[in-house]
Amino acid sequence: MFMNSCAVGISVKGELITIKNNYIYNNRNLLLTQSDLFGNPTQGIVIQGSSYIHVINNTIINTFKCIAIFNSNNTYVESNEIDTTGPKEGEIQAQSSNYLIFRNNIIKNQWDSIEIYNSRHLLIERNNIINGNTAIRVERVDIYGGIDPINVTIQYNMITNSGLLGIEHGLNVKIKHNVLNKTNLLIRKNTANVLVFNNTLYSTEIYIETSKNVTTTNNTVKNLENLKFCVTGSETISINFNVLKNVTFEITDSKNVQITNNTIYTCLGTELFTQRGYNENITIENNTIIYINEQQETSTSEQPESSTIEQPENTTTEETETSTILPKNVPYQFLGILSIAGVITIAIVVLLLRKRK
Repeated sequence: MFMNSCAVGISVKGELITIKNNYIYNNRNLLLTQSDLFGNPTQGIVIQGSSYIHVINNTIINTFKCIAIFNSNNTYVESNEIDTTGPKEGEIQAQSSNYLIFRNNIIKNQWDSIEIYNSRHLLIERNNIINGNTAIRVERVDIYGGIDPINVTIQYNMITNSGLLGIEHGLNVKIKHNVLNKTNLLIRKNTANVLVFNNTLYSTEIYIETSKNVTTTNNTVKNLENLKFCVTGSETISINFNVLKNVTFEITDSKNVQITNNTIYTCLGTELFTQRGYNENITIENNTIIYINEQQETSTSEQPESSTIEQPENTTTEETETSTILPKNVPYQFLGILSIAGVITIAIVVLLLRKRK
């Protein structure tokens, strides 16, 4: 299905509807010059006031709202491929909907890869999100009804170079088993009861702001340079049993914060823990802090493999160095004559010894 500007590819309203195996492509060269890029033009799949909808295995390219879900329940968005060949102006958007699943989608070059407002009971898993302005946003937006997102699970996603994964006003949130690369993690605006578990984060900063009851445990953070782990205006925060490389903590106006039993790799001269404002009941204990020389590690790893020849087993280096070496520039014929003469000499000596006996 090929679209020009101001078109909607597929629009549905009802129950028990499957949208499957469609190809939707928008030619942006035909976009009207005065169209609002974030308004109604070029929407791929639109679902309104519906329930039990399956959106499966569709390819959607260059639409400004790739998949839009409004006032719908029990909607499943699975195994779709979404891409933009021009500027990052697309998004998957859900608003005022419940019991949504986003699973196993490939989402590239979007403005808001997955953006969810005022919705509850969400499962976002096994998606591959690449080069987005943002990766996943789950928020309450007051101008659209102001509903707090409750029961949100984000797991097993691969997210690369996509700005941020952010939760606001959430309750009962689980973020686990994800891989984030150059994508910051934000938990903000009165989000509560959060578990951040067993994620692997590369070149990522973590921000916990005005939230409570947040546990960050068994994660691995690998940064090439010092990046921040910030706790601001929050309470009852537990950061434990993580492996952290090049992470600096900033605690500001918070209380009941525990940073315990972590393994932290850092460079000499780095200030690991900074407190600002007024903090209360902060515990930093039982952490293992290992100082590394990043420059030395890098230079060592870049050196070529040793060209030393392996020595035979049970042979020392000295024995190898003293082994017989043929002199240079000696003809092989001459060496053969020397060998014959030596044999004759030995035979004569043997005969003389026998005659004496």
